[in-house]
Amino acid sequence: PAAERAAVVAPLALILAACGLAEEAQALFTPLLAALRGTGPQEAALHVQSQLAWVLAGQLPPRAEVEVLARHTADAGPLTAGGALALRGLSAVFTGDLCAAEGNLDASAHILDGLDPEPPGGVGAEGPDAFAGYLLVLACAESAMGWYGPAQAHVERALAEARLRGDAQLLPTLLNVLAYVEYQAGRMSDALETAREARATALAAGRDHLVTLVDAITAAAWAWLGDTAPRRAPGRPEWTAA
Repeated sequence: PAAERAAVVAPLALILAACGLAEEAQALFTPLLAALRGTGPQEAALHVQSQLAWVLAGQLPPRAEVEVLARHTADAGPLTAGGALALRGLSAVFTGDLCAAEGNLDASAHILDGLDPEPPGGVGAEGPDAFAGYLLVLACAESAMGWYGPAQAHVERALAEARLRGDAQLLPTLLNVLAYVEYQAGRMSDALETAREARATALAAGRDHLVTLVDAITAAAWAWLGDTAPRRAPGRPEWTAA
């Protein structure tokens, strides 16, 4: 049955997306959405997860597609609704609609902060695999708004969930976001420590653009501390101070 297939395939699609394989992830979502058209909450969950997949792959979905989620999630469960609001908030931030962003992000945080991703009393069939991803989206949007306290709380919760579930594919992005938030909040020692782990996980995952991003954070943190930009010692993967 399509519902049972979705429970297996959707998490796989999110893993592919987090590994940078956006098109491959969408190729899995497309037939699932067709098969589950008209199924209510499960269809809604898949629509939102398909948009989450673009973000996990390092891309921003078109705002028009994200705004359509409001129609799909009218009767959705809380995880799906909270995730859709986070995605709409992120999209609004990067299109300059800060009023819409603030409203969506506040509403998303209110929902997601009250959820336990696992039964009993959790999100169950809505897709606990997506929970850390939605927190990541929320944290990214909050950091773009300059809300570094909430952003850190949400990315740290997402990291805890990812580690608990063994979702190693999420670690490079989550750690990059945490390092950035710590840098922006002026906690340079924490930022450098997080950046070291972020770089190691990004290298292991083959996510070159995340390596580039965390190298920029590392260089900026060292510069803020009054040191020269770090360099790698020959033959060593770790950054060391110049």
